[in-house]
Amino acid sequence: MDDVWPKPDELESYHRITEILGCKWSLAIFDAIERNISRPSQIEREYDGLTATQLHRCLNRLESDGILMKQVFAETPPHTEYTLTENGKQLVTVLSSIRSLANHWPGCER
Repeated sequence: MDDVWPKPDELESYHRITEILGCKWSLAIFDAIERNISRPSQIEREYDGLTATQLHRCLNRLESDGILMKQVFAETPPHTEYTLTENGKQLVTVLSSIRSLANHWPGCER
């Protein structure tokens, strides 16, 4: 019975990851950051339909989940940039594999 998955603590993490992946804006943010678009204003301009409120809510949640790291630059004008944490990089690696699979999945060819 020890090899049963998921264990209760793993189940909570699993559910959190599925919630992150279920948000279309999370996926868009990962895509933008992978393309070196790291400022919120730049990310917002990249995606039609993404509002500043939605973006900031999602960025804050991804930061609190340990997926993104926020860096505030005290320059004139001040600005903020986001980067992936090690957990975020692992998650993006998994997403890249899923993207590759989806591109070759029957009925999903582009």
